[in-house]
Amino acid sequence: MSHNGRDLLVGIVTALLLFVVAVPVVVAKLTLQLFEYTFTTDFEKAACIPAGYCFRFASNNFEPTVRGYRVAIRIEKVGSLFEIAEKIDHGVLRVVLVDAVTQDAPAIEPRYDVYISFEEARRDVDGFLHFNSVPTGRVTLALADGGSLSESRTLAVTRRDIGRFDRFLTDMGVPGRVRVGAALLILSLALVTSVAEARAVGGLTFGAGILAFAFLARCAAVAAAGQIASSSISLATIVAVLMPWLAMLPPSVCGWARRFPAGRSSAAGAATRAALSRPAAHWPFPLELAVLAAGLAVFAYMLWFDTSFRWSIFEERDFLEARRVVSHLAFPLYGPELLLGGHTIGSSLYLLLAPVVALWNEPEALWLLNRLLFLGMAVVLWRGVRDWAGPAGALFAVIALVASERIVALSYWPIHPNFSLFFAFSYACAALRGAVNGSRGWLIVSGLLLGILGQLHFSYFLLLPAHILLVALGNYDRDRWTKPLAVAAVFLPLAPFLAIDAVHGFPNIAQIAQRPRFHASYPNKLFGNAALLTLVFGWLRQINGLLSEVTTLLTILLVGLGVAVGLGSTMVGGRARMTPSLGAVILFCVPVFELTVLGMGYNTRHTLAIVPSLFVLAGLGFAAAMDLLAPARWRIGSLLVLALVAVVGLRVGDSAALAKISRSEGEWAVDYRSRQAIAADLAGRLGVTPEQYAASTYWWWVGWSIDPEVYGDLYRRTASLAGARTSSLSPDQYVLVTAAAELPPFLQKIFDDRESHAVGGMYVHVATPKMHLPMPSSNADTGVRLHPFLQLVDVLRWQPQGFARIGEQKVGISRRDLFLGVLADGRIKLLVTTERSEIQGRERLRWCLDSPSLNGHYQEFKTLWRPRLLVAPEVGEPAATRLAGDILGSLAYKAPRCGETWAGRIGSRPLVLTFDGVFDQSFMVRPSLQPQTWSLDFAAPIESRALPAAAIDRWIGARFSD
Repeated sequence: MSHNGRDLLVGIVTALLLFVVAVPVVVAKLTLQLFEYTFTTDFEKAACIPAGYCFRFASNNFEPTVRGYRVAIRIEKVGSLFEIAEKIDHGVLRVVLVDAVTQDAPAIEPRYDVYISFEEARRDVDGFLHFNSVPTGRVTLALADGGSLSESRTLAVTRRDIGRFDRFLTDMGVPGRVRVGAALLILSLALVTSVAEARAVGGLTFGAGILAFAFLARCAAVAAAGQIASSSISLATIVAVLMPWLAMLPPSVCGWARRFPAGRSSAAGAATRAALSRPAAHWPFPLELAVLAAGLAVFAYMLWFDTSFRWSIFEERDFLEARRVVSHLAFPLYGPELLLGGHTIGSSLYLLLAPVVALWNEPEALWLLNRLLFLGMAVVLWRGVRDWAGPAGALFAVIALVASERIVALSYWPIHPNFSLFFAFSYACAALRGAVNGSRGWLIVSGLLLGILGQLHFSYFLLLPAHILLVALGNYDRDRWTKPLAVAAVFLPLAPFLAIDAVHGFPNIAQIAQRPRFHASYPNKLFGNAALLTLVFGWLRQINGLLSEVTTLLTILLVGLGVAVGLGSTMVGGRARMTPSLGAVILFCVPVFELTVLGMGYNTRHTLAIVPSLFVLAGLGFAAAMDLLAPARWRIGSLLVLALVAVVGLRVGDSAALAKISRSEGEWAVDYRSRQAIAADLAGRLGVTPEQYAASTYWWWVGWSIDPEVYGDLYRRTASLAGARTSSLSPDQYVLVTAAAELPPFLQKIFDDRESHAVGGMYVHVATPKMHLPMPSSNADTGVRLHPFLQLVDVLRWQPQGFARIGEQKVGISRRDLFLGVLADGRIKLLVTTERSEIQGRERLRWCLDSPSLNGHYQEFKTLWRPRLLVAPEVGEPAATRLAGDILGSLAYKAPRCGETWAGRIGSRPLVLTFDGVFDQSFMVRPSLQPQTWSLDFAAPIESRALPAAAIDRWIGARFSD
């Protein structure tokens, strides 16, 4: 690679890193509203209407908007989101001013887009009070529902003094285009500065070192500038820091630098050259093996410390799908459901888990697999880094991994993102080995591994641009086809799924792009996630105890040194285009840059693609530091790592802290042993049969819930040990599992609690539904594991709105029909299966409404308001059936919903589905309160809707059990 090419490459990589560091600070300063107006009031107690709604203030600031000002509030004791929307739209629910004659009353603006199951359970709605102008002095407010008033709250409004620049930002309201414009300006400045400085110092004797030092100094300066209180001074300082100062060096300085003796070059440059010239360590030394064994022993102790682990509905879905692969010899078309929408591209996860489940058909098998993969991950890291970082650097990388609090916590959570980490480290080492060593085999293997990684978790597609860069710049020039093949290899493991999806018009990929499940509360603003780097470097936080903060900070600094070595390595690397440290920097900076631009990443699983490069850079940074202190004396480094192992060993002696760590990760996940204790109580004490469990069990929180298939296994084991017993539940009784002895509000609304019993840290209630409400839905089957036919319905695309008859079947003397309904711009799909039969001179109509959308499927919040099924037979009385107490798709009333009616003659058009409103939080700004009516015509021709005829027949044939 030419000098100009190297300078450009280093400049681009440096610019991306500077952008990642600077943009969160700049955006935080731009969006940090120094609110000019604030107020004091009684925040502790909600103001309530007698036997009605309550409200409380959620902030003490007047936030400027384009149309005025707003104050955050929360409305409590909400029975229905639609009810709130209707009352606000008609002015029934409003805020009034007490003892005021001139000021306009503020308007209520609910935040419908962030409404989700948490708010439904608490019966809360977040929102704002919108003021046209800020009230002065003291203003007293009350909530009115028709003629009823709540208690009043008095706001004592005051004004703060803020600077002119801050006032400008406040008045502007910081729209998204300003944030995007600022980010693009920072990127442009970073690119100009980095490329100009790389070319300016490229010919200097210690140019690599000075460029690396300038990068580290800039990062520290930007972080320090972010702590300046004044936004104007802070932003001006950041801009000044990012100016190309090195490119503006006087000619005399440049001339002096070129004459500087090579032996007295900078520390960073020396570290770079030492890293490049370090010979490969082919055979482990006894001391090295001893330190590695000690580190792995400490790691194994932490992994096997607790007998329980984290488990929930998502892990159970993967377990059951893998078991289905074994029991039915099925090749699954889809992987797990995605938060965005659709399903994971490819099903390698289930194929990976299937042999494990075949050997041990218990959830503990996945936990054991996870622990073994985590141990293997440490070994892969050591072996992969050792040739470049030497024994000491490789050992430090392993101990940094072993001591990571997050890594230890995730080892207790056997879910597919955590399974993927072993393969992520394998990919990183393979990709670096192929790109640095110029190995054709490793280049192609790394592509295959990346194709598998994308099926284990969707976030690994962030590595695709980095992979292309590594392959393109790799030190391999022996032929022209290897590099394209290494990129194409990524798609080879995806080929079966892509081919099947392509035949049907890529419905799943289209649904992912549509993002029908994405919620407004998730970070999704371009350049807007200011907490991303905190999340990324959280992987390096070590378990609490002796010298924890010191070693954590040391690891972060060594990652920075590893980055500096990577930036300088190309400039002194001879003819090599790719060096180990530069490759690791690319694997780090490209995914972080992508997440920064997208403004996404709010959870550890979204930063999985960055994890291997963090620990590789830590090992390379440690090796560089050892080379500076004592060149070629790896034993000193190994002894220091051994001391770190001893320190970590002392930390794990705190069993209370380790127990807390083992339960600290797992979104929705709960303690597996406690969950099993509750299931055993249901089977043993109450004698709840699998059939009763599937129909009459309600878990809160749903993360505790057990799939009916798994509960059936446990019930049969319990019955075989203790003998079968008669269930103590009557036909009208439900089992409710809650976190407290008292039912939560949304369950109190529909159940009468008869008894409760403490089990496994939860409470098992026996309750009956209130007589004036329809029967609620069991949530034992939470919907995260869809029936295969519902999976096909879920990803249907470009379907016209309304109902179509898509199937018909004769079963004895009965006729069954299947109707497909598509609502809300195609984001809500319904299936209505009917059966008409004649029994003793009368006709019976049975129906079931199923939906992949209205069952709480993967955190979706899609609902129908006041749904009814109207039956108008040709002979007989019309009937109206309420499908839910108020909302179909709520926590308590979900699909499926089934029922029947009798008449003298049914006829061809007896069914009408009607509802008063619809809401889908993934794209609707507010609920629609427009009544809708849809007829189900038995005489309509059968339409083809891109669903396989065989799958339709199987669904119709199995929908009714008798």
